[in-house]
Amino acid sequence: MNDSADTTAQQPWATMCRDHGDRLTWSFSDGDSVLETLTGSEAARWATALAGWLQERTSPGDRVLIGLPYGSTFIAALLAAEYAGLVAVPLSPEMLDHSEALSPAAAYIVSDAEPTVVLTSSAYVSRFQGMAEHIVDAAALPRQDDAQETPPREAGWDEVAILLYTSGSTGAPKGVQHTRCSILSEMRVCTSLWQVDEGSSVVSWLPLSHSFGMSVGFLGPLLAGCPVLLMPSAAFIEAPDRWLRLLATRHATHTAAPNFALDHAIRHGAAQLDDDVSLASVRTVLTAGECVRRDTVEQFHATFAPWGLRRDVLSVHYGSTEMCSVTCSRLEALSSSSA
Repeated sequence: MNDSADTTAQQPWATMCRDHGDRLTWSFSDGDSVLETLTGSEAARWATALAGWLQERTSPGDRVLIGLPYGSTFIAALLAAEYAGLVAVPLSPEMLDHSEALSPAAAYIVSDAEPTVVLTSSAYVSRFQGMAEHIVDAAALPRQDDAQETPPREAGWDEVAILLYTSGSTGAPKGVQHTRCSILSEMRVCTSLWQVDEGSSVVSWLPLSHSFGMSVGFLGPLLAGCPVLLMPSAAFIEAPDRWLRLLATRHATHTAAPNFALDHAIRHGAAQLDDDVSLASVRTVLTAGECVRRDTVEQFHATFAPWGLRRDVLSVHYGSTEMCSVTCSRLEALSSSSA
């Protein structure tokens, strides 16, 4: 990484957004169309205004639970928590839509995290009652800090910025603390090893509440200053061709998918693609989260080659919520390597 990028990575995230301006964008899709877009300039103004509100009601290191559907407000809340010197605890949106109450896993996370503030939407405020000192509809809070008067609350590099919880699939969710130093390291990995820069375009359906999705859909684009489009995981599972179409229409260079998702795209996505769809822009498909199978890799290459997908795009990514991730290698020679 060059010195300029290294210096940028040490700034508050909202400041990075301001410096990138309209080059950095987060767009949100339901899988079929783009619903909204947040630019870096807009995100900076919104985040600093929200940070000012948070600073008045919290102490350094307090926890802010983000219980929001993915969208512009989610990104603004994440940026604001960091700018305010607080610990962001992003909750998976899927945990919110559980009957008329929080899912058991979500209720456990809120109890374990002990947040001072819950930033949520009007539809979910009642579900968090009694769980924090301040439970508010984030969209109703200040969104403009025209004078940019709210200064960032200083925090050390060894202080926690994000608390991510494991899925809880094998037991109770476990909270893993990510310090500012470890996050900076992750951002460097994202941009350097994955070769993400301002000319890149990212498409991701991975949850931002997990470390892999956070790296692909938030940290990497934040440092590089490039556009990213996010879609719900459920939209991919329902129709994986949506992911493939978005890669084409966004001229995406980077995306990610665990092995099961590659299999899912092979079985249920290819048949739905028109001949004029082009995947030629894709440079990197990060694959992680589970064992990467040779037969899946070979089938993925063979299946989507007719749409222009290059053979060297798959890149193994190893890591977990409990540790910073590491990109191991590309899989261009896998088919000819020994078992």
